[in-house]
Order: sequence, then structure tokens, then C-alpha cells
Amino acid sequence: MDRNLSSISVVNRSFNVESSTSDFWSLKHHTVYGNGGYVTVYYRSIFAAVVADFDLTLYKEVSNTDDNGAEIYGVVRARRDSPFAGDRVKFDLTLFDKEEDEAVRVEYGESVELSRNQLIVPTCSSLSLFLKLFDSNTDSTVAKIIVKLEAFKPYTPIHEVWSDDNMWSAVVHVSWSLLDDFLDRYDTPKIENLSIEKLSLTSHNESYSTLPLQMLVEIYSISINHSAENDGFSGTITVRDDDGVSYVFKEDDLVHDICLWWPSRCFKAPNFRMNLKLLYREGITACHGYLDLSYQPEHLNKKLCSVIRSNLSFVTIYYSVFRKCLQGNVFIKFISPGSAPMDVDGSIFAQTSNFEETSYDKYFYRNVLFKVPDHITYYCESESYLPLQKSVIVGPIDGSVIITTDVVVYKAFARYNDAVLRGDMKFKVGHDETKIIMSQGYEIIVTLQWVYV
Repeated sequence: MDRNLSSISVVNRSFNVESSTSDFWSLKHHTVYGNGGYVTVYYRSIFAAVVADFDLTLYKEVSNTDDNGAEIYGVVRARRDSPFAGDRVKFDLTLFDKEEDEAVRVEYGESVELSRNQLIVPTCSSLSLFLKLFDSNTDSTVAKIIVKLEAFKPYTPIHEVWSDDNMWSAVVHVSWSLLDDFLDRYDTPKIENLSIEKLSLTSHNESYSTLPLQMLVEIYSISINHSAENDGFSGTITVRDDDGVSYVFKEDDLVHDICLWWPSRCFKAPNFRMNLKLLYREGITACHGYLDLSYQPEHLNKKLCSVIRSNLSFVTIYYSVFRKCLQGNVFIKFISPGSAPMDVDGSIFAQTSNFEETSYDKYFYRNVLFKVPDHITYYCESESYLPLQKSVIVGPIDGSVIITTDVVVYKAFARYNDAVLRGDMKFKVGHDETKIIMSQGYEIIVTLQWVYV
């Protein structure tokens, strides 16, 4: 069948948006499932909002050629600052995004065709525009700047951006207007408006999937086994993928265990490689090697382990490669009676519910989010977010993630415990949730937010 002449129904559904004044501005999403796949709509409910209209025009100094245009590629993104303190969710809205081989023809003095020309912005916030545009014919920079705008000023702002060589200028014209609904109820202090942030389509039929989910790698733990007596090791462990290189272990002093610290992103499976270089005292090699991944179907969505051997020791890496999965961002904070500071010790772990659990699995195939030995404590303020060893996890879309807390809370600078916050919290992958465990007036609040990558 000629795909150009065929029409395949992926999703044909509708849903109602539910919102209230208690959750306005928070980023929400709704997934609509159909016979051929599903569509996820990201949206916000925004009150007291205005509309920003964009126009981007490019100009160039007079040249000796008769060409009155250029092939332009790059990105233009918009970001609205949250009007509420403590909102850590950042969501860029793409207005223009073209790779070099997708460069579009733009005539000088004419508007650039943007994917969206209007944005809903709360009156109490500001708006930032990120411009990074290039001319594919000359490889010259057209515009590379951040423009910050205050919402709904009484004038019409026009921003002119010159390139480094003063050959190009990009003119950003932004005008603000009230919504018709706002005009109809002008005396009402708050109104509700729906802002569609992003639309994500995923097809169950692989051959017709226009937005396939990225294969992601979850590294649970790394253990080292010594074949000879030693007084510790130092060295580095790095991970490389399409987004760059990250250190997950780096120690100049001798240590006895591998304590991993992870970047605030997940790792993509294509071009993944983990490099290890661990040394004993006097520079003797403890373990030196690398891990590449297998993408065979029988290895996906399974518990895997690989061993890197050297003469004196070997390192075991416990991991999974998930094919249909999401990235989960974890936020954890404590609340104490009277908002008093506190000391805590203990551990917080995350595991996927898709695997059968044994004592072996629980130890090696789990994500260490937070761990403080019982002979020391960590000082934290009430309602402040906990710095996590690992703040990003991977979850298969057909499963759940279980976060287990076993934390002892002390009054600040006191060595007698006030409460024990212990329990399991189950989060369904793809559903943003916040769950709480309470004891003796103390609370541990865990929020899990899922995003496509």
C-alpha cells in the first residue's frame, strides 16, 4: 500500500480539561488512547492572562549579489517565568526548529514562518525569547541572543538584534492584547484560559510512528570486587551518549566503595558507552575498560549485568535498556513541625515494579536517590528540596515505580530521633503525582513528574 495515499487512524478521541484555582499554572498532561496509539497533550490552566503576538523579521546589509534571501536554520524558543516562588518546572515552547539540512528560504524584510505566533502569558510573569539562527549558505550567525520581555507593558516592544559581524539584524516585534473572554468579563479579576504547551503522538505500530519513544538506559548500581588486599582505590567513571559526556564517579582520594552521583538527565541508548579507570595506590590499575550496549530484542526491558575484568579486580554493572519508557524527575522535601530545621539520616530508593523482586534484586537493581549512613546526619531546612544522588529515573510506560523511604528525623543538633518516616509509595509511569508519608508531625513529600525525551 502506498503510504502517501493511505490514512491510518492512530487516535480519534476527545477529553475534557479539568482545572481549578488551586492548581492553575501547574503543568498537566492528559493521554488519549486509541486503537493505533496514543496522544499526550501538555497544558496549563492560566488565570489573568494576556496574549503575546510574535513577528520575527530578518534583514541583511546590502551585498554585491542579487540574492535577496537566505537559507535559515536554528531554533527560536520561548520560556515563561513562573509567577510562583518554588516552581521548578521549566517548559520551553518551540517557535522555530530546523536542522541545517532542513533550512528554509527567508526573504530579507519578510517575516519568518513560525510554528506558533501566539502565546498565553500570565500578567504577573515575564517572557524570554531564545534566538539562535544561522545562514546555511555562509555558515554565518544571524542571531544569537536572549530577549526578556515584561508581560503586557502599555507600549509595543520592538527589539532589534545585530549579528557579531553587523551584517544581519533580526527584528522581534511583540504586541500584547487582551483575550475576548477577558474583555467580556473585564470587571472579573481572574479568568481561566487554556494553554496547549505540547502535543506528543506515539503510535503502537512501529512503521507508522512519527514520534517514537527514545530508548533509555537505567544504570542501577556498580560494584567492585577485589582479588587482592588493598587500602582503597581512586579514579573515574564516565558515561557518554548523544547528549555528551558525564562523570558519575570521580575520586582523587582512596575510597572503598563506588558512590555514584548522577546528572539531572537520563542516558540515551544510541552511542552509549561507559568508561572506567580505577587505580590503586601508586597508580596500579585496579580496573580499566568500557561497557557498550546490546540492542537485541531479547535484551530490552530486562535486568542485565556486565562484568569488566582486570588482573587485580573486576567491576559489575547492573542496568536495563528500556525501549518504551519515560524520564521521571524526582523532587523530595521534608516538612517539620513549626518549620524547624532538622537532621536526617537513612535512605530513599526507587525500583521498577516490572521486575520480580528477590533480595538480590532489591540490593543491586534499585536506584539510590538519597543515602546517609546512620553514624552521620544531613542538615536540612523545612520545605527545602533535598539534594539527591539521583534525581532522574527511567520508567517503562506499562509499569510503575516504587519509591521506598527509610529515614530517621532528628531535631537539629540533637541526637535523639523525633520520627521515623518509613514506607513505600507507588507511582504509575506517565502520571505526575505527589505522595506523602507522615509521622509525629513530620512529612516527607515525594513528587514524580514524567517527560518524553
